[in-house]
Amino acid sequence: MMSYTHALSGVLVFSLMSYTPVLILVGAVACLLPDIDTTHSFIGKLFKPISKRINNKYGHRTVMHSFLALTGVFLIGILVSTQLAIVLTVGYFLHLFFDMLNPTGVPLLYPSCLSFVIFSGIIPTRSRRETWLFVILFLILTIHLLIVFFNIDLLASFKSLVYAGG
Repeated sequence: MMSYTHALSGVLVFSLMSYTPVLILVGAVACLLPDIDTTHSFIGKLFKPISKRINNKYGHRTVMHSFLALTGVFLIGILVSTQLAIVLTVGYFLHLFFDMLNPTGVPLLYPSCLSFVIFSGIIPTRSRRETWLFVILFLILTIHLLIVFFNIDLLASFKSLVYAGG
């Protein structure tokens, strides 16, 4: 997945969970963290010396895409607060989840080479399917924000539509 798809997934999930804007931003950044292992990613370009070092030692989609790194992120977050640990861990896991939709999969049990793929890896990076996934996530986020912003009661709206004719 591309960085923008990962970031959008974090914004959507943490918005749906009614987190504050700051925590939504933290969650979106957490969704980008696993790709710090490549200098070609958005976050890898921002932190190029760190990215280059990780990539030279481990490569892309290895240790940073594993439960080992996920546990490390949780432990760093818990040092600050439980809420931060949850946001960082969920955001980081979202990245791993969406990468499992890719045919390459994710080595969750690194250093084992076993790669985890879900739904047969139906969404290759930079594909039309990824574009559709992005559009769907964006539409869900837009609808959610409109509902929140305008304080729309969906159940009441549905009932008024159903019973309006009767």
